[in-house]
Amino acid sequence: MRLVSVAVDSNFQNQGIGFLLLKQVIDDHQNRGYVAFSLTARASDHDFYLKNDYLDIINYYM
Repeated sequence: MRLVSVAVDSNFQNQGIGFLLLKQVIDDHQNRGYVAFSLTARASDHDFYLKNDYLDIINYYM
């Protein structure tokens, strides 16, 4: 599976909504039998994904 885009209106950011959206998508697809998950993020979203236990594969494999 590849996630293309997730966004939370700036008025509602930093309330855990993005985390919950991402968790729901991952849980749903794991329940469907998917075993891999990847995404491409904008530089401005980098910290969000690192904070939510994603690996930065560009730096991970260097």
